[in-house]
Amino acid sequence: MIYEGLDFDDVLIEPIPSKVNSREDVDLSVNLGVLKLKIPIIASPMKGIVSPELIIKLSELGGIGILHRFYEDESIWVKDINNLEESLIPYGASLGLNDWNKAEVILNNNTTIICVDVANGYTKAVLDFCEKIANIIKYNKLTTLLMAGNVATYQGALNLEKVGVDLVRVGIGSGEPTGTIGTNNQEEFLKATDPERGFNYCSSILEKRLFKYEEVSLRGLI
Repeated sequence: MIYEGLDFDDVLIEPIPSKVNSREDVDLSVNLGVLKLKIPIIASPMKGIVSPELIIKLSELGGIGILHRFYEDESIWVKDINNLEESLIPYGASLGLNDWNKAEVILNNNTTIICVDVANGYTKAVLDFCEKIANIIKYNKLTTLLMAGNVATYQGALNLEKVGVDLVRVGIGSGEPTGTIGTNNQEEFLKATDPERGFNYCSSILEKRLFKYEEVSLRGLI
C-alpha cells in the first residue's frame, strides 16, 4: 500500500496559552517503573556513537544509553559491560536475534534494559525470541526492562506488548544517520499509538501501558 505520510519536518507545534512562565519550571522526568529518568532521552544502540563513555555522561545528565552490539571482539564487549556495571549507573545493552550468549551476560547482570536490536519487529522469530527473554526475566524475578522493535503500526506495537515487551521502538529507518531507508516517523507514531484503541501519543520509544509522548531517541538529536 502506498500512502502519503508526514515526517517531523512537515509539522509545527502550535503555541497555546500556558501557565508555565519559565523553562526552569518544566519537569521532564519520566517514570518507567523500575527506571526513572530526569530527562526523556534513551540513546539508541549505534556503533561509533553510543560508547560506554557516552552512556556514563548521559546517565549523569539523567538519561540512559544502550550499548551497541557490533563488536568484532566479544571479550571487549564483555569488558565494556563490566565497566558499566562497576560504574553503578543505569544502562542498557543490545543483542541480535537469538544471541543467547549476550542474553546470558546481560540478564546475569540484571541490566536495566535489554534491547533486542533488529530492524523489523514484525517477524515471528523476533516475537518468539522476545517471549523467551520475557519469561526468563519473569521466572528469575529480574527488574530488567525488555525493549524491542522496530514497528510502525498499532498492531506491531500490540504484538510486542503481548509477548512481554516493556519498551517498544517505533520507526523503521529515518534515512540518516543510520542509512536505513524507512517510513515517515511522524506518521508511524500516530499509527503505532492509535489513541482510540487505548494508547496515547509517544515518541521513538514507547513505555508499555503508559505510552506518553515522552521518550526520544538520541538518533533524532544528532
